[in-house]
Amino acid sequence: MKSLLNKNGLTLTELLVASIMIAIVMVGVASFGSSITGMQASSGRAGLVGLSTVSALAQLRADIESAVGDSSSMGVVSGKSEANGQLCLRQEGGSPATPDDYTDDTWVCYTHVNSYDIFRCDGLASAVTDCTSTGSSTFFFSFPAPSPTDASFFDVDMTGGAFQFVEVTLKTRTDPTVSADPMKNPEKEMITRISPISHSRQ
Repeated sequence: MKSLLNKNGLTLTELLVASIMIAIVMVGVASFGSSITGMQASSGRAGLVGLSTVSALAQLRADIESAVGDSSSMGVVSGKSEANGQLCLRQEGGSPATPDDYTDDTWVCYTHVNSYDIFRCDGLASAVTDCTSTGSSTFFFSFPAPSPTDASFFDVDMTGGAFQFVEVTLKTRTDPTVSADPMKNPEKEMITRISPISHSRQ
């Protein structure tokens, strides 16, 4: 009598093993997809942080490079304390330019408040100790918490009695109030030295 059993069929054990293996593969595929999505989101956040830092640095570079003055009238005012940092730069205000006349010039100032936020104001008649007290102040940049003890994002070099350069340090995160995380809250820091190319050393 011919056997009704299929010699090539799968046993119950083999079916269970195959099902488990398929489930493992599916979990792996789902995990990989989730990981890729997370990396894409992280890259987007890192890109935005980098863009905001580069943009702020570009504005600072433009203001510092445009500073006008000489050894007898520097045209730069700076100060630091634990609660406040101040950087003011004189800009050419004449049209056409009057490099030998500072009376028609204007000032641009940066105020670093409470070690975190930086505000910028321009078109000022003179340097101010607190940019936020003027009507032209706008939010400029925010440092992560905790910020440096001294409210400073800059160091002005006046070697030889002349305005040589400003060393600028900018650092921020996607959310400045939360600790840095490479994936969820990326951090970006940029440090550079900017020289006032319009400034006379004489």
